Amino acid sequence: MRQEMYRHLEVYVPVISLLKDNIHIAETTNDPKVIEFFKLCFGFLTAFVKNNEANQNLIAQYMVVFLNHMHTNLGQTKLIVEIFRDNETLCKEKIRDVIDDIVRLI
Repeated sequence: MRQEMYRHLEVYVPVISLLKDNIHIAETTNDPKVIEFFKLCFGFLTAFVKNNEANQNLIAQYMVVFLNHMHTNLGQTKLIVEIFRDNETLCKEKIRDVIDDIVRLI
């Protein structure tokens, strides 16, 4: 219920925007408060998509934001796992692109 409310209020939009525009800060700082803040953002998105196919499909559109900033562990991996968990459609349509991006990062 709460996930649906957040989706309709588009609460995820400023979180995605913040990550997209500012995640480089987390990659260049040693400030534990800044790192914790970004971890909380990824934690929110992970909870937002957990067991919710509509939200998974919605947040999957921003996959490139998460994949391009995998150098610092802020919770991106957990989020990506939850985006694809039990979502057959996403697994069939997007998994190849995600695997290619991960291989490119390696």
